[in-house]
Amino acid sequence: MLSPALAALMADGVYGVMYQPNVARALRERGTTSAPMTQTASTLVDGFELNTTAVEGASGNLCYGSRTGFGMVLTGKGRRQGEVAVVCRGTQLTEDWLSNINAAMDIGPAGLPVHAGFNRIYATMRAGVHDLLRGTNPHTIHVVGHSLGGAIANLFAADFAGDRRADVKLYTFGAPRPGVGFFSDQLSQVLGTDRVFRVYSMADPVPMVPIFPFRHAPRNPGGIRVAAGGQGISVNAHLMGSYGPAMEGGSWDGLLTASTHVADHKSVDYWLARANATLPFSGIALWALGKALNGILDAAEIVLGTAITGLATAIDGWAFLLQNAAAVTRKVGTMLESFIRAVFRFLGRTAEVGISLTESFIRYVLMLLWQSVTTFARLALNGVNRRMV
Repeated sequence: MLSPALAALMADGVYGVMYQPNVARALRERGTTSAPMTQTASTLVDGFELNTTAVEGASGNLCYGSRTGFGMVLTGKGRRQGEVAVVCRGTQLTEDWLSNINAAMDIGPAGLPVHAGFNRIYATMRAGVHDLLRGTNPHTIHVVGHSLGGAIANLFAADFAGDRRADVKLYTFGAPRPGVGFFSDQLSQVLGTDRVFRVYSMADPVPMVPIFPFRHAPRNPGGIRVAAGGQGISVNAHLMGSYGPAMEGGSWDGLLTASTHVADHKSVDYWLARANATLPFSGIALWALGKALNGILDAAEIVLGTAITGLATAIDGWAFLLQNAAAVTRKVGTMLESFIRAVFRFLGRTAEVGISLTESFIRYVLMLLWQSVTTFARLALNGVNRRMV
């Protein structure tokens, strides 16, 4: 497998191919392989053939889209003979994240629903990636990405796993949720949770979007959490400049041991207590509110005997489901009232006494939460734009 430091170096270095199609030159100009080289950079140079061409991809909507370098395919050599690394870049241009904000769904690899924007970019890269893989016959494929590149890496991992021609390992940093629960669960099952290395920071808002029904892989354990950016939501926490140092000198086992996990099956009351125990606008509170909302939606589905499918993912659909479930059983109503109070507390507001659980009010609260998440994510991505990661 790739070491944490080497995976992070690749995830950072791939940004150099955006406007430089020669991978070796792009990495050198970015400073990834420039003298004096770090030990990790030397490992990259010694272990992979860098004299190759970048993979282009298209992003954005309609006339706002543009074709730029979106990835690189590195063939192993020496001790890494028979290995290949497919690396996808994250977001630097505004039009890239136009795809992220669009939470519509497409049928992606493995025939399961994924984020439509991510899937469209993946589709524009797929032929180029497979052309570079032709004739390599690898026994191991490492798929790496940061930010938007991490979401695309999930789709390529599912693509390669479907071929069943190699041992596929997935490494992501600060990636958003790529697909619905069915997709993420199947990806975890096919790859194996020990082959999915999802690194995130509680202060990074990007891994918190898109919201339900999108999910990360693997579900349990829920990724490798690193300390970056402090307690509050932080723009800097999303940058590879924050994730990279946390990977230096460590092993995946060590990082996983140091990461504190809380199982997804904890109760809604547990998550709301976590949210209420922190300061407003904290990363932990926002994360816990998302977990609580997932739990309440699950409870509402059980009460009504109706699932939220790929055709009903809008906040309007959730508000309708929650209002009807709350009208049927007091348990859902009580959880929903507590959730609404916790959302107002997170936003630094005070909820009125005697909350009325109308569909319009529930929709209003969910929109407030969604807008706060997307605002934080946009700020983080603007930080990527300014600092070039």
